[in-house]
Amino acid sequence: MPKLSAIILAAVLLIPCSGWAFRAQFGLSPDNSRALLLNSIQDAKKTIIINIYQFDEAEVLNALLGKISDKVSIRILVEGEPFGQISPEGKKALSKLQQAMKASKKSGHRLYVMTSKAGGKRRYRFNHAKYVITDDTRALISSENFTANGFPKAGKKGNRGWQVLLESAPIVSQLNQIFATDTDVSKGDIIDLLKVNSDGSSNGPDTPFSGIESDRLAPALSSETGDVSSATLIAAPNSLPGLVSFIRSAEKSVALEFMSLPATWKSGGESQSALVKELVAAASRGADVRVLLNDESVFGNPPGFLPENLLGNADAKKGNEITVEYLNQLALCKHLSIEAKIVDIKAVEITYIHNKGLIVDGKRVLVSSINGTRNSVMDNREIAVALESSDAADYYGRAFSFDWSKSASKIKTENCLSQNPITEIMGWQTMPFLQ
Repeated sequence: MPKLSAIILAAVLLIPCSGWAFRAQFGLSPDNSRALLLNSIQDAKKTIIINIYQFDEAEVLNALLGKISDKVSIRILVEGEPFGQISPEGKKALSKLQQAMKASKKSGHRLYVMTSKAGGKRRYRFNHAKYVITDDTRALISSENFTANGFPKAGKKGNRGWQVLLESAPIVSQLNQIFATDTDVSKGDIIDLLKVNSDGSSNGPDTPFSGIESDRLAPALSSETGDVSSATLIAAPNSLPGLVSFIRSAEKSVALEFMSLPATWKSGGESQSALVKELVAAASRGADVRVLLNDESVFGNPPGFLPENLLGNADAKKGNEITVEYLNQLALCKHLSIEAKIVDIKAVEITYIHNKGLIVDGKRVLVSSINGTRNSVMDNREIAVALESSDAADYYGRAFSFDWSKSASKIKTENCLSQNPITEIMGWQTMPFLQ
């Protein structure tokens, strides 16, 4: 894309669609996300467009195969080099889709993989977005991948994540524009698995598919519909201005539930995370700030190691526990209304927090694929939507309150460690945003 077009696209993504309220459906993983996703796919009559980071879930695959048989045109973009590479199940799913699309009499099917193996330089560190567009009228935006944990079967255990299904022409139009840009094969980082090679062979894997399952015990929260007065798309890379603006809008409260929120962005040439800085600033303005982060020990690796999109990234080295200790020490020593916790996954009955969600002032909600790392905010392809909606805030607020109430604070902050406690916790020499 020419530079001018890139500037125009970036500007479009910060324009809210408003003027009148429109309906939306709010969803939650693991409680009801699978039904919301499958219903969205099954309702499609003409077209389905998908961008997804990981895809290895059998029932979602079968739903798409059924739509191919129904002569619905399907275009899919999948990350080709996720952390740890595409799973065997993921390769089998791509093979099934490839075979069905090639056998279909319906034209217009496309199956794209973003990878450095296409021959050019990658535009994004990871293609980490998670959205579905159906019939050019509805958009499902999510924090979750097409996996058994991301969209678990009813009554089964899975990740904590948020989804929203919007009937918004402006949001759909903007996502269509992003998808067209990201699947431009001339950029050199896209392989079209339906393209026939010069030797007559076709691209892509060719193996059968099998799925995976987990268990879920806790009572589920049903999906709900509600009014949205405006919706603003925020896209990474370079999503920081939109995220900062969202947090800065807080006057009374901020509730954040993230998979990862490292306190340092040292790989970005600065000491502190810009997002953590904004949370502290919100508390300094008098807002009540609550931060709930994932328990990284579930991955069986040292604190700060994440299995999704942080390989080799200095962002991850401190980990969520350090952020929680930092924020709680700051609250104690600077007398700020801010509290942070690590989720109790056993009490909440989830595999782990995979969410990247925010609620501000009980009337604005961010549903997002953007983790709190510099890599995710600045270098990945990510999609988030900021909703002006008290209905959305009420729905996700109830989910957040459940997770928060079930998670007792395990990190003690009874005493200030020093005049500047963060120096001892983080080993930082200066804290410019505290001065």
